[in-house]
Amino acid sequence: MKQEPLIKTIIRRLKKRISAKTLVILIVTLSVNSFAWFIYANKVSSGIEATVKAWNVTFELDDGEITEYITIDVDELYPGKSFSKSITIYNNGDTDADLSYEISSIKVFGVTNTYTPAQNENISSLLATIQSDFPFTLTPSFSSAVLASRSHETFNISINWPYESGNDARDTDWGQRAYTYSQTYPNLPSLQIQIKIIAAQRRTETP
Repeated sequence: MKQEPLIKTIIRRLKKRISAKTLVILIVTLSVNSFAWFIYANKVSSGIEATVKAWNVTFELDDGEITEYITIDVDELYPGKSFSKSITIYNNGDTDADLSYEISSIKVFGVTNTYTPAQNENISSLLATIQSDFPFTLTPSFSSAVLASRSHETFNISINWPYESGNDARDTDWGQRAYTYSQTYPNLPSLQIQIKIIAAQRRTETP
């Protein structure tokens, strides 16, 4: 007579011992645990979504909304000329923002000079370079570098071309350039400055 394998004998005996009632209890237990996990997973997901804060920063120039890239036009530029412009930055979101800027390009009398992000990393050095390259000073500034939630700040830019710099030859050269350009292109701006204003979400330290 052929002997039944041991594993089959064990399974057959277990089937006899497990009653229908035991199977029902086992199924109910598994169902309850699955439902409890479903509720727990939903609670965790809801908690994560609740921590997301609204981010809404806009820029306005002359009562019109603009993008973060701003072009400042100066129609007339000559010795003794001063110019200023303000851009209002609104934070309608729930998170504070850090404000900064980059000077992308300066076009003077039809000649464009571009500046890279690497040059803008040291903005003080870049402004000094611009002042040495041109007869005017360029002064950008924020009313505050931190834009609080539900508030606004201003970005101001001022340009000043002194009537005399102390270098007569340089003053004469740039003065002639200004006059020639204004006579040749009376309907074009003498100076264009493209600036990128950056509003980055302010990070808060968590304990």
